Amino acid sequence: MIRELNDADSDVRSNAAEALGRIGEPAVKPLIRELNDADRGVRESTTKALGRIGEPAVKPLIRELNDADSDVRSNAAEALGRIGDSRAVEPLERALNDADSRVRKSAAEALDTLGWTPGRDEAAAAYWIAKGQWISAIQSVNRPFRR
Repeated sequence: MIRELNDADSDVRSNAAEALGRIGEPAVKPLIRELNDADRGVRESTTKALGRIGEPAVKPLIRELNDADSDVRSNAAEALGRIGDSRAVEPLERALNDADSRVRKSAAEALDTLGWTPGRDEAAAAYWIAKGQWISAIQSVNRPFRR
């Protein structure tokens, strides 16, 4: 399967990445290399595969929250939520401000899975906006008037 990651056909590389994700931890290093693939579809498949593997994939998935492609970023956020590692909280908070609404929503859902509780700050406002909860967004940054 690892040899198939070098195939000229991006579909073959994507399928190989998916298959390697089922193998688990021994496939982490070859999959991490695939995160640099020029084809966004291969990178998407790779983020999904790494999400199945779990803890050894957390750091590479956190880096993928900065990928040029929004689908890859969204898949990375979803994978980090599935893994459930607290190291992802801060990067997912930053992803709440992503330019793409799907990435923001994926980050909010991942934070939910991680048991994150929004406070009363800008990250909380971004979280509530990503979830479409406008009143909560306003309340999270709106402080009561004090005399």
